[in-house]
Amino acid sequence: MKRLESIQDFNKFSESIIKENKRYEKTITLCGGPGCHAIGAEDLRACFEQEIKKRGLENKIRLIFSGCHGFCEQGPLAVIRPEGIFYCKIEIDDIERIITDALIEGKIIDSLLYRDEDGNKFLYEKDIPFYRSQKRILM
Repeated sequence: MKRLESIQDFNKFSESIIKENKRYEKTITLCGGPGCHAIGAEDLRACFEQEIKKRGLENKIRLIFSGCHGFCEQGPLAVIRPEGIFYCKIEIDDIERIITDALIEGKIIDSLLYRDEDGNKFLYEKDIPFYRSQKRILM
C-alpha cells in the first residue's frame, strides 16, 4: 500500500474503501487473531473461500480475514455485514449453512448466536455486553 502523505490522500483512500464495500451484498469478517487461529480459523477461511467460489458468489459475498475481534473465548467467530450479525464458535460443518441460510436466504442461525451466562441471546455484535461500550472500527 502506498504511504498516505496528506489528508487528501487519506480521504481518497477512504472513499475507495467505501466504494469497494458497496460492491458486495454481504461481507463475512472472520476473526484471524491468535486465539481463533489456534482453534481453526485458517481452515474456516479456506472452506469459506472454497464454498463462495463453488457457488459463484465471489462478486456478491466478500470474506475478510481480520485481526483479533477481542472475544477469544467465543471463537472462532465472524460478523456478517452490513447487518452486524455476530456468529460464534463456528465449525467447518457450519459454513454451508452460513452461506445458504444466513447470507443467501437472510435467515438467522440461532445455534451460532452468542448467549451470555443467563442464556440471553444476542444477534448483533454491538449489543453484546463485551462490545457494547467499545467503538468498533474496521476499514
